Order: sequence, then structure tokens, then C-alpha cells
Amino acid sequence: MNDAEPTTTVTAVPDTSVEEFVPVAEQLRRVLQAAVRPSPVRVAISEAQGLPCAEEVVAEQALPGFDQAAVDGYAVRSVDVRTAGDEPVQLPVVGEIQAGSRQPRRLQPGQAVRVATGAPLPTLADAVVPTSFTDGHQAKVTVRQAVPSAGYVRRTGEDVQIGDVAVREGDTIGSAQVGLLAAVGRSKVLVYPRPRVSIISVGDELVDVDRTPSVGQSTTSTPTRWPPRPGMPAPRSAASASSRSTRNACARPSRAGC
Repeated sequence: MNDAEPTTTVTAVPDTSVEEFVPVAEQLRRVLQAAVRPSPVRVAISEAQGLPCAEEVVAEQALPGFDQAAVDGYAVRSVDVRTAGDEPVQLPVVGEIQAGSRQPRRLQPGQAVRVATGAPLPTLADAVVPTSFTDGHQAKVTVRQAVPSAGYVRRTGEDVQIGDVAVREGDTIGSAQVGLLAAVGRSKVLVYPRPRVSIISVGDELVDVDRTPSVGQSTTSTPTRWPPRPGMPAPRSAASASSRSTRNACARPSRAGC
């Protein structure tokens, strides 16, 4: 009878010398989780384009701030030209108002006032007859087409009412928002500044671009900071993977606004 052959039990030991692969999505999550949101700063609206708004901007004045002509033409009472579609109506022209005029003017029944686009309407006028609807005369105008009440008029607060939110917090400020902020009387606005990112190329074989690589070395091609900060010294773009200073830099956020 043969003796049984001895058996050997082998226990697999995980290889701890190989670091666990971290997916890109997880790396991105870790970076975003560790990112520090910049504190809001107040800047001129001309410098705010492309930045997220950090406050809710409420309009303190209406836009437009007064009833104004939407086209070049004649300010009239709509009832005085209601029959112009059937038979031309003639009205005496008693004056002219240009855009930006501050002189108040009162319109009497049966009269017309020549107005430019953006000009304030005279009192009692509720419509503007476009020049193309008339013969364009200066002293007495012939109106060939009727216009309804509020026709070709931009009413007070038609675009923005007092108390309306002009720009919401979190909105990205573009050219339209800059124009609106200016229109409601804001020269500055609170925004979140652009985040700054520093990239450290890690590797014992890497050298900075201002150094000549030796055998076994290569020049790093990674930018060090985005966007660049005028007047700030650039950090070293390459670092040793085993350097204690490198590990410390990666373990805490930079105080230099990176």
C-alpha cells in the first residue's frame, strides 16, 4: 500500500506593489470635491463677461423709464387718425421732439408732433404714426393709414419693471447682461472670479523647459497654471515623484490663488 503524497496549500497574497487603477471619472470627482470655490469679488460690468453672477440684481428703475416713440414719425392721438385708412387725415404739426429731449410738451386734440425714435411722447399722445404712413411734411402732415392706441410706442416698464430681477445669481454674464446691468444703473456687479488651476507634472525624468535634458530625461510640456496671473511667478512645472515637497503640495490647496 502506497503512502499518500503530501499536499501543499498555497494562499494567494495580493500584490500591494501595484497601485489600484483609478478611473478618470473618479479622479475628476476627487478634484472637484477638493476644489475651493473662489470668494465673490465686485468688478466693473465691462470686466464681468463670462463670469457667474454672485448676486441677484433687482431693477430699481423701469425700462424704458418713460413712454417713447418706437419709430420716427408723428405723435398723435389715435382717435384723430382712426379714419385715415378710408380717407387721408391732415393734422397741423406743432413741434418736434428729438431723442433725449427733456422739454415737456402737451399735444392738443387734432394736432401732431414730429418725433424721433426714442423721443418721449408729448402729453395726451397715445400713438406714433410712422413717417412711411404719411407724406412727411413739416407744417401739416397727411396721414394715410390709421394706427391703434399704443401703436409704435414703447410703454414705460415694457422691458423691465421696478422690482424685476435683471440678472439672477448663478447666471453667466454675457454681452446682453452687461447691457441690461448698465440700463438699470449698475456700473459694478458681484461675480465669482475664474478658477485658477495649477498642474504639476510628476516624474523623475522630467525637467523644466528652461533646462537642457540629460540622458534619460525629457522636457515637460504641461502648462503650469491656467489662466495665467500677470505679475505672479510661475511655479515649477516638473517635480520629482518621490519629493516630499511635491506630496505636500498635492495634499493641500495653494494659498497663491491657484
